[in-house]
Amino acid sequence: WIEIDLSALRHNVVEFRKLIGPKVSLMAVVKSNAYGHGLTQVALLLASSKFKVKSSKLWFGVDSIVEALRLRQEKIKNPILVLGYTLPERLAEAGERRISVTISHFEGLRALARLKNRPAFHIKLDTGMHRQGFQTADLSSLIRTLQAGRLSPSGMYSHFAEAEDRVFSEAQMKIFASSLKALEDARFRSGLRHLAATGGAIRYPQARYDMVRVGLGLYGYLPARRVYARHRNSIRPVMTWKTFVGEGK
Repeated sequence: WIEIDLSALRHNVVEFRKLIGPKVSLMAVVKSNAYGHGLTQVALLLASSKFKVKSSKLWFGVDSIVEALRLRQEKIKNPILVLGYTLPERLAEAGERRISVTISHFEGLRALARLKNRPAFHIKLDTGMHRQGFQTADLSSLIRTLQAGRLSPSGMYSHFAEAEDRVFSEAQMKIFASSLKALEDARFRSGLRHLAATGGAIRYPQARYDMVRVGLGLYGYLPARRVYARHRNSIRPVMTWKTFVGEGK
């Protein structure tokens, strides 16, 4: 069976709060069933005042609108961002339930422009991960499409490909900063800016911007033991697997 240590979960949140400071929002990444820890269980605990974790500036990051709707069904009112792809036909539903979505392609922008009840959306910029997001070469077209559709993003973000690689990560930070500037020069307010996940939040204070997305660290794990060795004792594993040992003949 699995046991979830609530005191460890709270401890890890408090540790990351201390790390990022009071002005930076924290996104608790609960995607993929909270990495196996239980989507609704973890989110309800973090959102609950009884858990004694300040819920102000606490976001939830999920993989799909299905997970986001599950949290809304549980009456969780915290802001939610869908980090994965949202089908165009489900964007209106996201708007109705106050769920923010990620837009990382022109098809999504065109679908948003056709809606009357548009959800809040964050623009995903690809700075080197090459998994999802608008490329640097797309910026001019992105700006024109936003202008034509009268679309105003409420956030812009990217993702480190490998936070342990300082040289590559610094290159990504430069691309992200220049992309933000290009959009802001076109009079698009960047809204919430976020780049760092667990590793980036620890290694690069300058990459914390307005919010950090904490997934592995929330559950007591670090991306690379060697790089983050001195932080190993500052967070605690939340999950424990247990069993009985049977005696055979």
